[in-house]
Amino acid sequence: LARVKVRQVARGKVRRPASTANLVQDTVSSDLLDRVDTFVLDCDGVLWEGATPIDQSIDALRELERLGKRLFFVTNNSAKSRSAYVEKFATLGFEAKQEQIITSAFVAAQHAASLNLNGSVYVVGGDGIRDELQQAGVEVAQEPPGGLEPACTAEEFVNDLVPDSNIKAVIVGCDSSFTYRKICYASRCIQAGAVFISTNLDAGDMHGGVLMPGAGACVGAICSALGRDEPDVNCGKPSSIMLSVIRDSRGVDLSRAAVVGDRLDTDIMLGVTGDAAVTVLTLSGVATVEDVAQAAADG
Repeated sequence: LARVKVRQVARGKVRRPASTANLVQDTVSSDLLDRVDTFVLDCDGVLWEGATPIDQSIDALRELERLGKRLFFVTNNSAKSRSAYVEKFATLGFEAKQEQIITSAFVAAQHAASLNLNGSVYVVGGDGIRDELQQAGVEVAQEPPGGLEPACTAEEFVNDLVPDSNIKAVIVGCDSSFTYRKICYASRCIQAGAVFISTNLDAGDMHGGVLMPGAGACVGAICSALGRDEPDVNCGKPSSIMLSVIRDSRGVDLSRAAVVGDRLDTDIMLGVTGDAAVTVLTLSGVATVEDVAQAAADG
């Protein structure tokens, strides 16, 4: 675990842990545990990889609960709803409550609801986004003419993909069925005035030791189609919107919280931006010791 200051890794002062469970067993001091009431934990690359739990991660969660620590699971993954995550935790042998889970899909849906759109939202992404929108009372738009056909000609773009005037926002997450036609329709909706919301900007996630494209790749394609650098709103870590949900909606005092994750640009930055008591980088996901050393060298 790389803790608090990335410069410590560059100087060789932080040892590499065998597993996430070392967070409780012998890597974290009793002084640190006294200073921390809450653990804000990422999921992919920290607790599991795909369907496989990372060694002893569930034992670590049980131990933190035994010590009386509050646990929140904050993920940029928008593929599943919070209820689906509750089920996933159950299959891994841990009882998580829905209010403990904060996904980028949930945050995006809550943000869309707060805009009082008086219309629908077109979704480029997984069912997690649609489910959370429905739970928030926000209408989900239908697919455009041609449905999920991947191709789109210039004639179809002009004549068939005319945006539904009821669409007031477009939410983009990681879409495993991402197509050129979706880029075309999303870009037309946004050009017609729809708010462009991203669930997160993660370029990818590690699967089997290989980086697989994530939501950032889908968001980036639509940004490129629009000739712009970023969406109107980003709801994933380390955004201010995500921080607000953690602090205000869940009542987390980050000055007494440990933020745990496997990415420097999202998880650790969330903790730094939110002035967390401590940030913990696990070496079981995306970031490596070399990445930390480079970040330290870059200042």
